[in-house]
Amino acid sequence: MKKTVSAFAFLIFISFVFVVHAQGPGMMGHDMMHSEGGNESASGNTMAGAEIFNAHCRVCHANGGNLIDPSMPLKGSGKLSDFKTFLNFIRQPGMPDGSRGAMPSFSRSQISDTHAEELYKFITSEK
Repeated sequence: MKKTVSAFAFLIFISFVFVVHAQGPGMMGHDMMHSEGGNESASGNTMAGAEIFNAHCRVCHANGGNLIDPSMPLKGSGKLSDFKTFLNFIRQPGMPDGSRGAMPSFSRSQISDTHAEELYKFITSEK
């Protein structure tokens, strides 16, 4: 039963990502990148972190939540305690019990360490 639920959640995730990707940038929230302030956010970080978030994270983590597992929101996550913890998690995400979970891993070719740091700064600067 547990494998069935995990497989179902994964299929929903993949379907959702496919639909959003097919819809183009508007559905991914790229309108956030054109807010007041030009290329810088209120905290002084460039909008690169926002662009990375919109391209890779927003589908499941809109408003700091977690669409796939609402009990594990992005906001307040211990995986944001420091950049090294965050980087290790996005490279090899896992559930608290050590199982794989539904979150995909992001290799260096998908999100470089530099971009991961920009993403981390964006996420941790959000209120």
